[in-house]
Parts: sequence; C-alpha cells; structure tokens
Amino acid sequence: MKAAHRKELHTNALADRMGRLVESVKAGPTSTSAVVWIFVFLALGTFAVWKYYSSAGPLEDSARWIELRQATHNQTGLGVDLERIAKDSKGRMQARVARYQLARVLVKEGQENLASNQFLVLDKDNEANDDLASTKRRFGDVLNYDRLKTKRDLAIEMLRGARRIYEQMIRETKAFPLLYQEALMGAAKTEEALLGVTDDAGTPQGTVEQALKHYLQLVQFNLKQLGKSAVPPEEAVTTLEALVRDQLQKLGQECEPDKALYAYQKLADVAQEKFKGEAGAWRDLSYPGRAAAGRAKELQQDPQKVLQFYAKLNELASPPKFEEPKRPESIPIADEPSPDVATKKGEEAKKAPEAKKAPEPKPVLAKKGEEPKKTEAPKSPPPKPDDMKKGEAKKDAEPKKGTDAPKK
Repeated sequence: MKAAHRKELHTNALADRMGRLVESVKAGPTSTSAVVWIFVFLALGTFAVWKYYSSAGPLEDSARWIELRQATHNQTGLGVDLERIAKDSKGRMQARVARYQLARVLVKEGQENLASNQFLVLDKDNEANDDLASTKRRFGDVLNYDRLKTKRDLAIEMLRGARRIYEQMIRETKAFPLLYQEALMGAAKTEEALLGVTDDAGTPQGTVEQALKHYLQLVQFNLKQLGKSAVPPEEAVTTLEALVRDQLQKLGQECEPDKALYAYQKLADVAQEKFKGEAGAWRDLSYPGRAAAGRAKELQQDPQKVLQFYAKLNELASPPKFEEPKRPESIPIADEPSPDVATKKGEEAKKAPEAKKAPEPKPVLAKKGEEPKKTEAPKSPPPKPDDMKKGEAKKDAEPKKGTDAPKK
C-alpha cells in the first residue's frame, strides 16, 4: 500500500512539472532561460570550432614545415621565401625557425665577404652587376641596398640585418630556452663583429657595451637555470665561476677560480659519466653560457684592447682606394733616371746620331712594248781614307799574275 502511494505521488509530481513546462513555453521565454540557452549555444559553437581546427591543425602544420624546408634549400630566393613564411606563420614555430635560418645565412655570408674589395656597381652607367642583382633577388626587402659599392659594404649590411633579427627574437623567444640563448649569443656576436666598422658619417656600427650586455644576459639566464637567484650583471661571471668551481670540487676536480669554466669543459668532454645523478642537473650549464662567460670576462678586463684589435682588423680588411698615388718631387723614383742623368744622356744622344739606313730601291714598272729596266744595286758609300790605305797595302802584298816568285 505504501509503495503504491509513493508511486502515485511521483507520478503526480512529474505531471505537475510537465504542466508547468508547457505553460512556460506557451507564455514565452523569461530572461533567465534566454541566458541559459545563449550559454548552451556558445558552448556548442566553441566545441565545433575546436573540433574543426584540431582535425585540420596537423595537416596545415605539416604543410608549413614542408614549405619551410623547400625555402631553405632554394638558394635563388632564399631570403624572400623565409621572410614570407615568417610573416604568413606569425606566432608559430615555423615563423621563428625561418627567422633564425635567415639570420644564420646573413651571418655566414657577411663574415665571408667582410674583407672583399670587389665592386658591386659598374662605373659606366651606375648599374648593378650580376652579384648585386642576384643578392636583391635572394633577399628582397630584408636588406637595404643604398650606397653599396663593394662586397664589403654588402657584408656589413648583412651583419646589421642579422643583428636586427636576433634582437627581435630576444623579445619573442623568452619562453623557449634554446632559442632564447641562441638569440642572445647571435646578437652579441654580430654586435662584436661590427666593432671598428663606421658608416659614411663616421658613426660606429657596433659597441663593446652592447655586446657585453648581451653576453651578461646569457650568463644570467644560465645562473637562473641552475637555481641561482638574480645577481647584478657585473657580478654574473664571477658568480658563475664560483658555482662551477664548487661543483668541480664535488666531482673531485680541483682548479683555480679563473680556470673553472675551462676545466668544466674538459671534464665534460673527457668524463661524461661523472655528470650523472645529482650532477646531471649541471647539464643546464650550456655551451653558450660558458662561452658567453669567457667572452664577457675578456671584454670586462680590457675593452680598449678589444677595440684596438677590431680597429686594426677592419683596417686590414678595408679595400684599398684605387687612386694613383702622387709622386713626391724631392724623391727620385728608382725605376726612372734622375733629371740630371736624363739630360746628360739626351746630350750624348744628340752628339752621336744613329746612321740612317739607305732606302730600298723601288721596282720600276715597264711600259707596254718596252723591256723592263734592270734595277741597279745601291751604290755603296765612298771608302774612307783609312780603308783605301788598307786596300793598297793588300794589293802590294799580293804577287801579280804571270810574274815569277821572288828568288831566295
């Protein structure tokens, strides 16, 4: 009896709810129900969009990687294709890789042609030759081609372009440790490569301070990876050397503080088995971090020496000016005789003129009906008195024909 009563009550409650639902539908939606339905439709739309892009994402991603690979192997339009991929895939990994690849190519070719004195502009019509024309086809708007006269000028512009890309990637790749370290190292190296280079107005294209700043940023990043709290930039190198020395002592390797980075590298190359377990965390001390610390230390100790080195290097690498040097009047040139010797030789040449050769006789053409005239041999000049005496003496010495030989 009780079960039947409970069943009857549930049936009445269900019928009551269905009646209220029908009445609410007939009366029209309230504000609360409209908000609920809006959220339901938004959820369904979001799910549909996510489903579509999740299914199409891998295919589009694979197509971008294939396009990037093809652009990297296309030397004719390398820079143009990489720049286009970087713009079309903005915010994606393919765009970052394209930027880095473009910067690597610019650094490589810039360093190779930094000491070249080959002209890029023809003097006749001020038109670009084949090298400059092919460079424009390869890199397009990536480079600035104003006032480029030699390959050295083009190499400097390439290094400047690579520096711009690396400095941009420093801001965009902080969430990617490997790419961030490469951006800092690339910006520091290109800045250092431009030390001693000046533009037409004499403005330096690179500074020691900026290169040192990027190197120290890289050292600080490695300290952070090792769990060290933030330290001032000027103390980053000494802090890293102290940490490396303590770690080497734990591994049984004693060394001086200033040799710690070098000893660490040798130990990592020779005995990799020691970097296991607790010491394995020290693999975060990457090669760029160690290299940046060593170079930053040199720049901190003697920046003037580094500047002098690059100034001398650029002086040797700069192409010579193709102007004929002016000869000083006071110093005679070894290949040419001095004025006094030249005048004496000229006077002697006037006193003893060379004997002129007798002209060869021209053949006389015979007229019709006449016999050709025989050309007479040129008459020899009259003999000199000395030659005549010699000839008479010879005649006296020779016996006459028909006369008897002198008796003894």
